[in-house]
Amino acid sequence: MLLTVHMSPVEMELLPLLCLCLLSVSGTTFADGNKPKVIKVTEGSDVILPCSTSTEEDVTSERIEWNKDVEKQVFLYEGELLLSGQDQQFTDCVSLYTSELQHGNASIEIKNTKLSDSGDYTCKIGKLQTNQTFPIQLLVVPLIIKVKEGNSVILPCSPRTKEDVKEDHFEWKKDGQKDVLVYKGMEDGTRHQQFRGRVSLFKDELKNGNASIKIRTTTEADSGNYTCEFPDLHETLHILLVVGDKLKDRRGEDERAVSKLTFKTLAEGENGVQLQCEVVGTSSRLKLNISWWDSSGNNLADKEIQDTERGGTYNLSITVTKSGYYRCVATQEEIYHQIYAENYVPVPGAAPKPSFTVVQQTQHWALLQCEVDGASPKPKIIWKDNSGKILPAETPQVIEKAGRYDVTLRVNVTKTDYYHCVVTQDEINHQIQTRTHMFIAGGQNAGSSSTVVVPLVIVGLCLALLATVG
Repeated sequence: MLLTVHMSPVEMELLPLLCLCLLSVSGTTFADGNKPKVIKVTEGSDVILPCSTSTEEDVTSERIEWNKDVEKQVFLYEGELLLSGQDQQFTDCVSLYTSELQHGNASIEIKNTKLSDSGDYTCKIGKLQTNQTFPIQLLVVPLIIKVKEGNSVILPCSPRTKEDVKEDHFEWKKDGQKDVLVYKGMEDGTRHQQFRGRVSLFKDELKNGNASIKIRTTTEADSGNYTCEFPDLHETLHILLVVGDKLKDRRGEDERAVSKLTFKTLAEGENGVQLQCEVVGTSSRLKLNISWWDSSGNNLADKEIQDTERGGTYNLSITVTKSGYYRCVATQEEIYHQIYAENYVPVPGAAPKPSFTVVQQTQHWALLQCEVDGASPKPKIIWKDNSGKILPAETPQVIEKAGRYDVTLRVNVTKTDYYHCVVTQDEINHQIQTRTHMFIAGGQNAGSSSTVVVPLVIVGLCLALLATVG
């Protein structure tokens, strides 16, 4: 049957607005502008995922549905908990505060969290067509345990339910490969040689669901990723063990350690050189500190990132006005990890390596010339011998060209030695030098006399030998 609706021009103009209102009423309302609340916890701990109405109205008679990653049902409440559709992952580990429903509070608590609990959760309150949705992002990160080398350490582990595990099967491994301890109703003796005689269970605690182990006399080689797995329960606990308290490069020990750091020169100008330290993050969710240091150990800048993500790029830029060595450092103190990149940065105008020329030479002396071109600010040049003594030199010849300086300095030397031409620009903390060796045949010094005497001694010995043979 064809239905014909007659509308006036005014009603036609109001139709789009009416449709928009209907969509707004019938659609889902997201709390806080649909921006998920991020909650970060350590694996093994309990966590509360908040969900409550802004008006604190009684929701006891409302439909309340919690889901993870859209498809997995945490539980459904309609006057009572309906667990028939609950995903196995949340069996016996999720609770609702039913007494708080009258205050509009539909929050839940997840006990003994696992890494697999990480994900996007939604809490929906109300009927399907008029519900309010509260998005939450849960981040469960591995437990990090630190211990000084030589001390003992306990690695905790228990199933979600903390039920008796005396007859259960569980396995401890390091870095996914090394067997630390295997238990199947009893220890079966399977153990990597690294842990033999150093690992034990708390057997009296197994009845309470405690599958923790103790490692005695720890070494740095014990650092790494440990897993406690209950194959029959489909549960795995992750622990990062760090032995020792020294910051060092731990890229070979832990996959969470940032591994890529780049030292970049972005721009050069009259105000100095702009440097950038770029670090590529991992999925570790560990704090990351980026810092800049000069060669004197001064901290020039630093930045702390609370959570790093795999593939995320984190930068810290500075501008330096003095030539010198600069170091970009990335640090993750939670796992005692640190890497760095260091480069020499010449500021524009810094003097290049000076050139050396022998202007004139005789048997007894030589006239040496040191020259540097295009330096700014004006450099100071000196000549030194190999002992570091400053040599008396001629007056330097200086030519200025548009704020840059060409400087030449000559010195007369009379002995065989190494000579250094040193160029210094104090204003930009820059110094550079060149070294050369000069042989003065008639010079009165140890170097030249030994050069002459040794060949004469050899000739004398040869003549004496010939005379004896003759």
